[in-house]
Amino acid sequence: MLASELAQELKIDPSVMSKRLSVYFQECGEEKSRILSEQAVQHLRQAHELLISKKALNFTTAVQMVIGTYTEPLPSAVVRRLESRLAHIENVQAQTLESVNRILEYIDTSLPQEVLPEQQDQ
Repeated sequence: MLASELAQELKIDPSVMSKRLSVYFQECGEEKSRILSEQAVQHLRQAHELLISKKALNFTTAVQMVIGTYTEPLPSAVVRRLESRLAHIENVQAQTLESVNRILEYIDTSLPQEVLPEQQDQ
């Protein structure tokens, strides 16, 4: 099916269809094609229905819902909790790095220094 035929079927302007095709093929990771596969036609019809029924706020979201890549946004409380946990992990890693550096410094100062071959000639 041609994109123009699908635009007529869905009763949308061809320029809108062109924009939707760009979004669709980008979301699918495919090359844009003038002749649409049966799967693309089905996906575009389903995405259009999601927009019409207001189950999707925009076409990108509708396409993601159809192809299975959509994820619900996280509530802000969850995001804050995740940020807090990540900050804690970063602090623990910094403390661990500091401890490892102190241990290495202790080892360097405690072990007798070996004489390097260059130092023997002097």
